[in-house]
Amino acid sequence: MALIRTDVAKIIVHVDKVHVESTYMRDSGGFLTKEENENRALALKSIGTEPKRFIGVYAEDLKFEEGVLQPYEQVTALGQGRWIKTCDDHELNHLLEEGIENVFELKTSEAQQLIVSDAKYLLDDVKAQYDFQKNK
Repeated sequence: MALIRTDVAKIIVHVDKVHVESTYMRDSGGFLTKEENENRALALKSIGTEPKRFIGVYAEDLKFEEGVLQPYEQVTALGQGRWIKTCDDHELNHLLEEGIENVFELKTSEAQQLIVSDAKYLLDDVKAQYDFQKNK
């Protein structure tokens, strides 16, 4: 188990979904469906742009990417750290009560940046390196 304590970190979030004009749902006439129009209007309003309609289409063409770090999602963290005993830190008493005696603490400093990512290729690289070290 690792504990990350930082005010600043470089977060690399894997793109979970890409929104692009060619993927929007359309009706039989080729226009965006009512549901798609409502979603597009909400998306534009959320970024502070008032949607402007022109005969079934929008003046603004939306293309954006969406990525989210979910609670309990597996991530890769790159930085420097040390093993600490949970009994030595009162903030970690709840872990000690669960039987976890040690955690690996990652901290940032001016000299050491912390990188956190959910990108699958990084998770695969870390797993491959772990398997290699284990099988040596």
